[in-house]
Amino acid sequence: PENLGFAEGHNRVFFDLLDCWKDGTGERYCLLLNNDVEVEKDTLFHMMEAMIQADAGVVGAVNRDRARGVVASSGGFMMWPSGAYRDVGAQALARGTGHREVDTVCGSTLLVRLDVLDEVGVFDPAFFCVYEETDLCLRIKEQGYPVVLSEKAVVAHEVGASTGRKRHFYFRYRNRIRFVLRQRGKAGFLAFLPFYFFEVIVKVVGYTLTGKFGDLLGVLSGVRDGFLGVTGRGPYVDG
Repeated sequence: PENLGFAEGHNRVFFDLLDCWKDGTGERYCLLLNNDVEVEKDTLFHMMEAMIQADAGVVGAVNRDRARGVVASSGGFMMWPSGAYRDVGAQALARGTGHREVDTVCGSTLLVRLDVLDEVGVFDPAFFCVYEETDLCLRIKEQGYPVVLSEKAVVAHEVGASTGRKRHFYFRYRNRIRFVLRQRGKAGFLAFLPFYFFEVIVKVVGYTLTGKFGDLLGVLSGVRDGFLGVTGRGPYVDG
């Protein structure tokens, strides 16, 4: 009856699947697939192949932006202390021969082992959306399970269709504060702040000069609520 967000909405399904797996009536794996994603031939086969070969905890796919035809956020590495993200989806697609271990993969097409999920826990519902899959992938990797991007598994993704720009910027800048504190602690968070504020200033100036006031509002309200400790769905989610 209400919008629980990407995180808690999937958690409800995770809990049901974990119950089935534990009593022997369910499968070992779960694939999250966004409703704005189209899979190419043998996508699931290639993801399972990478899962088994790497004995991975999580496997992701290369995401193509359906509108622009370029590779969108697919999987890659966190860069500290800035908290920036370096995507390797384009490199993976160009090579296209197997799989590569990364820090995180895109939640739009995420294959996870339920026994691993049972050990490390599900999504943090406080994120609602944005950063919840990155947080989960890093927790899984910390427990010694590989996080893998399949170079052969390719999907077309209508990027941003579910959120829109203002909502995305809100969650991106709000949740990054919680994410960095959780992953790096107070010392890491202090080292991260100069990078964060520099990025915010650049965005504010750019969106003001170009008249993108919806994007500007999303950034500024996200920063405000991030430091206020606001969690959950926030001000721009209906239902």
